Amino acid sequence: PLLGDIVSVAKLVKVRIDQATASVNGDYSKLNGHIIIDIGKANIDSNSMTMQLLTMFNPKLGGSVPVFFDPIDIQIHNGIATYNNFKITIANKFQVLQTGTINLKTKELMITSVVPLTSLGYNIKKLRGLDEDIGVPLLIAGTIDNPIVRVDPSFDLGRLLLEIGVGEALDDVFGGNKEAPNPLDIIEDLLNDRN
Repeated sequence: PLLGDIVSVAKLVKVRIDQATASVNGDYSKLNGHIIIDIGKANIDSNSMTMQLLTMFNPKLGGSVPVFFDPIDIQIHNGIATYNNFKITIANKFQVLQTGTINLKTKELMITSVVPLTSLGYNIKKLRGLDEDIGVPLLIAGTIDNPIVRVDPSFDLGRLLLEIGVGEALDDVFGGNKEAPNPLDIIEDLLNDRN
């Protein structure tokens, strides 16, 4: 779906299609093939679903946003497009990993986007020294026309913070307030407002 939000590209997009077969009557369930899409540098609409997620706390990224796409490797089998893990770098700062499937016949999505916690607006001092940001897995379901985004229910930020030795980091954010909400609950609420 993010590809539909591209407004400009720096070079011609290269597409390689191998071993493709399709039905002459437009039956997507008979579509098979291997596709590699090389986009490289591009600009995407800041109103795209991904940008809305990343800019929910950072409106200064608005407008057209520069991105860099790693090559996208897609296997299509009986109308199901499976995206191998690929990376998108947004505004030379945030890296989003994407993988998943799209049923081309029903337009149903089952995509995972892993976005950096800091890109969702959480600036936790104790995380600044980490070699890598914490990736928050977002599940994109629904359909191409009506995507539904939510945080992967198996993701446990508190447990992860304990594992890396910064379990008290959330106290940093909320000043020790025991009534403070879980950041992932806030993200879920924002996602629900957008769905």
